[in-house]
Amino acid sequence: MSKVVIRPANADDLAEIEQIARAAYANAMLRISVMPDVTGGLVNHIAEDDVIVAVVDNRMTGFAVTISGKDHLKLANLAVDPNAQGRGVARSLMDEIETIARNKGIKILKLVTHVNMPENVRIYTHLGWNETYREGDRVFMDKQL
Repeated sequence: MSKVVIRPANADDLAEIEQIARAAYANAMLRISVMPDVTGGLVNHIAEDDVIVAVVDNRMTGFAVTISGKDHLKLANLAVDPNAQGRGVARSLMDEIETIARNKGIKILKLVTHVNMPENVRIYTHLGWNETYREGDRVFMDKQL
């Protein structure tokens, strides 16, 4: 696979980001009846938060949305095109998220995933995250930098 290039998202990326989100979450949406809108708020996130995209051979293959908290950086969304999964795109996005956090002087990352998305828990655990607790259908995880 060619090199994964990470860059900040811009408003022109919205349609591709939404397409990746729908494709990446398609299987989970079949399993989870109360799945939030995975494309909701993306236009605002691009304008107000740190949104990065992964590009391989001039094709967008993934994205991540982070929101700065008081003492942490929250990973609000990370999605990889199903056709590009298993090729290091998620790791490249995570590496950049860690760089963003360090540049802001932040030493902890946080996220929330769904109990019916055990593949996410496995992937994040593989990337060095720790499950901190569960509440209802939510799984809370963090990573110390």
